[in-house]
Amino acid sequence: MIDKLKTRVKELLETKTIGVFIGYEKGDSPELNGALAKRDHEHPKGRSELARPVMITSPDEADKLIYDDTCCVMLSKYLLKPEVKALGRRGVIASYSSLRAITALIQEHQLTRNDVYIIATSTSDKTTNLYDELIEMPVKGYTSDDLNKKIAELMKLSPAERRAFWDKEFNKCIKCYACRQICPMCYCNRCIADKNQPQWIPTSPNPAGNFMWNLTRAYHLAGRCVDCGECERACPVGIPLMLLNKMVYNNIKANFGYEAGFDDKVPPPLATYSPEDKENFII
Repeated sequence: MIDKLKTRVKELLETKTIGVFIGYEKGDSPELNGALAKRDHEHPKGRSELARPVMITSPDEADKLIYDDTCCVMLSKYLLKPEVKALGRRGVIASYSSLRAITALIQEHQLTRNDVYIIATSTSDKTTNLYDELIEMPVKGYTSDDLNKKIAELMKLSPAERRAFWDKEFNKCIKCYACRQICPMCYCNRCIADKNQPQWIPTSPNPAGNFMWNLTRAYHLAGRCVDCGECERACPVGIPLMLLNKMVYNNIKANFGYEAGFDDKVPPPLATYSPEDKENFII
C-alpha cells in the first residue's frame, strides 16, 4: 500500500492538484522519552525511533514516504504554518485521529475544506465523509478506551484525595509545553502561558503554576479535544494528561451530545449559544 501512496502523491503533484504533500519519512533520532518506553505496551507510539514529518514538493521526492507504527506525530499543525500555506493547496496523510483534528480545525475556521487534500489511512463510520480518498494502511495507534475505567476509580475517591492525586501528578510538570506544542488544537499565535502583562500563569515550575497551567489547558480543550493522545505521548515526565482530558471530554459528550472532529458544519458547543442550553450549573 505504501507504493500506492507514493504513486498517488506523484500524480497529485504532477497534475498540480496540490503544491505540497505532508507525510512521513524515516527518522534518525532515538526516542529519548524513558517514560514512554516503560508503557510501550499501552502506547505503541513510544518506539525506539520515530518517523519525522516531511514536506514533499516534487514528484521525485515522493519515494521518501513511509507509513508504519513509527509515524505518530500529528501532521495537522503543519497545515497552518505560513511557510507551508505559501506552497499552495496542501495534501496530507491522515490517520483516524488526524481526520478528526483536521475537521475540528475546519470547524474553528483555521482551514477551509478546499485548502487540504486528505488521503486517509484508516477510518470509521463517523469519519467516512471527511477525506478525499482512502488508502488503507492502518497502524496500531493510541486508544483511550480503557480511560473510563480509570476515571471511574478516580471518582470513587473523595475530593481531597482526587486533589492530592492531581497535585502529585502536576508537580512533575517541568513547564516544557510539549503538550501544547504537539496538540493539534493548540494553535494560538501567543498562548496565555506566554503572556506576562499581566502574568496569568507563572512560567517557572512550581505547584501553583503547574496546577494552573494544566487545568487551564484542559479547560481550553473542552469540546475541542479529538482524543488523539499526543499530549500524553509527548510529555517527558509521564503525566496522565489524557485522564484529565477524557474526563472533560465525557462531560461535554454527556451534556451536549457532542464529540469534536466529526462534522465540520457543527460549531463547538462552547463557542455558540442555544436557548436550550442547560442552566442547572448556575447557582
